[in-house]
Amino acid sequence: MAATAIAPSDILSCTISPNFRNFVEDTTDAPASGLWAIQGDWTIVAGDNLTNGYGARAGRSARGDSLLYFKDGDIRDMQVELVMTPDKTEGTVFAVPGGPNDSGAHNAHGDIYIKYDPRARNGYSLRYWRTTRSAAACMYQFYKIENGVGSPLNDKQVLSGVFKQNTFMTLTVTGSTISVTAHNTVDDQTLAMEGTIAPNRFGGAGVSSTGATTIYSLIRISYP
Repeated sequence: MAATAIAPSDILSCTISPNFRNFVEDTTDAPASGLWAIQGDWTIVAGDNLTNGYGARAGRSARGDSLLYFKDGDIRDMQVELVMTPDKTEGTVFAVPGGPNDSGAHNAHGDIYIKYDPRARNGYSLRYWRTTRSAAACMYQFYKIENGVGSPLNDKQVLSGVFKQNTFMTLTVTGSTISVTAHNTVDDQTLAMEGTIAPNRFGGAGVSSTGATTIYSLIRISYP
């Protein structure tokens, strides 16, 4: 225990990464800066194929599952690294085809947020969903989120079967450029895409999905 309060200047590390072995999966009622917030059905699970042996498993809640990190302050560049293990092995992630819209029927999709304000629900995400075009892949596209409603950042879409057991993904914002790279430990499926954003001051990040059961064994947020 420190003899005095810890000041922000005392904290030299610019990397945030939860230890899922002792992570609390209860729903968060009062989120705060520097803390994680959970909504939906999550459980902590163990497995030899998980990073450090543990992960947080989203439970396919009908209202959606989210794990969000709150970060107040003026943030510029940032990066989010993930290791993900979906229940499905085909690369489709979802049990049935969905869609990228935030309302209406058949809209099951997932988001990986970056440069995001979870309170106002503004920022950017990599959105993915299963389509009828493939039985072994998902569609991926960058989205801008405003007041909780997403719209395509541009018309670039990539169909990929990269989401398998396990998937390694890096989502980065540098200046006005957003980019993603991903690969898995199963086959040669990859994902690489970039776009141009309007920079903001947000530093939050996280993941959410509706209709997909996935284990996140690593979420590492860094601020260069």
